Amino acid sequence: MDLSQAVFWIAVASSVIMLVRLGRRAIRDARIWAIKCVAVLLVALVSDLTVPMSAPWIVGSLWAAIIVLPSLLVRLAIHSLGRQRYGAAGLSARLLSLLQPFDGWGRNAEAIAALRLAQRGELERATARMSELLVRPGLSWRVYASLHMQLCRIAGDWRGMLQQVPGDDPTLVAMRLRALGETGHIRELVFEAGRLRGETGFVSHAVELVVLAFCGKVDAVAGLLEGALARLPAELKRFWLATAELAAGHEETARRDFERLAAGAADRTLALYARQRLDNGIASPQLALDGVGWRAVAAIEASARDGRRRPVGFLGFWRGSWIILGLVGANFAMFLVEIALGGSEDLDVLGRLGAMWAGAIVGGGEWWRLGSAMFLHFGWLHIAFNMAALAILGPWVERTIGHWKTLLVYLLSGIGSTAGVLLLVQAGWVDDELLVGASGAIFGLVGAQLVLRARSFLQHRSVQAAQRLGDLAWGIALQVVFDFVTPQVSFAGHASGLGAGILLTLALTPGSPRGAG
Repeated sequence: MDLSQAVFWIAVASSVIMLVRLGRRAIRDARIWAIKCVAVLLVALVSDLTVPMSAPWIVGSLWAAIIVLPSLLVRLAIHSLGRQRYGAAGLSARLLSLLQPFDGWGRNAEAIAALRLAQRGELERATARMSELLVRPGLSWRVYASLHMQLCRIAGDWRGMLQQVPGDDPTLVAMRLRALGETGHIRELVFEAGRLRGETGFVSHAVELVVLAFCGKVDAVAGLLEGALARLPAELKRFWLATAELAAGHEETARRDFERLAAGAADRTLALYARQRLDNGIASPQLALDGVGWRAVAAIEASARDGRRRPVGFLGFWRGSWIILGLVGANFAMFLVEIALGGSEDLDVLGRLGAMWAGAIVGGGEWWRLGSAMFLHFGWLHIAFNMAALAILGPWVERTIGHWKTLLVYLLSGIGSTAGVLLLVQAGWVDDELLVGASGAIFGLVGAQLVLRARSFLQHRSVQAAQRLGDLAWGIALQVVFDFVTPQVSFAGHASGLGAGILLTLALTPGSPRGAG
């Protein structure tokens, strides 16, 4: 498979997966993205029939321009909004308004600019601008809700904030829960977070922060701010740590921090909130919660302790995944050996190094090839795609079932993959050809994910768990189609690795490992 074929099928597969996911949502933005996906698929069909040699680059360029780049900008905008970095969020929104003039991102950029005015302390201008924007059409639901809640926060109208429906947006949910805490409804705050946890199998780090701060869990709040929420602005961290201190009864320490924020915070809205905290205080969790309530808090606190170890930022995604990183390194090391001995596309080199070949295994007794083949690759594109898949799929499995079980699933699935192909060759169902690549072992990790996601769904019966399981199933189905239309790809190897991964995970992890949600 060359680069052009890979680009073509990645564009088609990702468009189909996105269509499936968008089919569950009825908002206007989803319809616009669905139209883009359909456009990519139609162009793929027409160009493949009319100009097959140019089709991959036509489809790939269209896909990058109308799906990949806008998707990255949307993620950056939402990520920046959640961290109150309105400059970056506004820049992303303005770029999106150029790429997608009909998506309403021009209005969103204006709304984000109003939020930035409030952050700078220009509260009157910000309030007037927000009020004006709220009555104009074109805002996305997320930005509209954020504007409404920000207006309520500036005015100290926490009860008004409770009237806004946050939907499933984690940031807005956290803002609503904060309003419950600010209005003294500590019991409702805790049980609302517990209800969300029961429905989804988890709550966001922002929700954990709000609950634990209003319940006076100082150490847990500090752990979150050092770990999963380490990228929050320093002043915002100080505000929430002081809130936890106040709820815990450490009034002197808390008031000192709030006074510093009220007098000198660069974010003037945060200075306003600190002044409100000094004037109004917060309700005592000791008076509001009974034994049942504190047990619910303990569950959130346990989740937050895990959050201290969860990945932070881009590189943090692989934190603690030393088995996966080691496997990636081992594969690249073998690839360099292939190059040094004559080239990664030289069949003689691959054969000498241990490519899977039924004749050598059965006739020559070289059974070690069942394991060595998974560390060899045919060309840069082959190893690049396989290692990208391993780096994306592997860390979650390793965090969920542990280091050594992950290594065992990977290695035994790789051997199971080549063994499955060997059996099919011996039965005469597939041709005996040199077989190399880590994809069988990687499909073992996919099988592990399938088992763990299915357990999560059976345990929580949540919409989110069902969506994750469904997305994984669709990905497997698309890979099956891809295998059948691409002669160079071994369907038998992938299927054998997937089956081995499922069986191994069932054997190694009886029950529901923590974090599988």
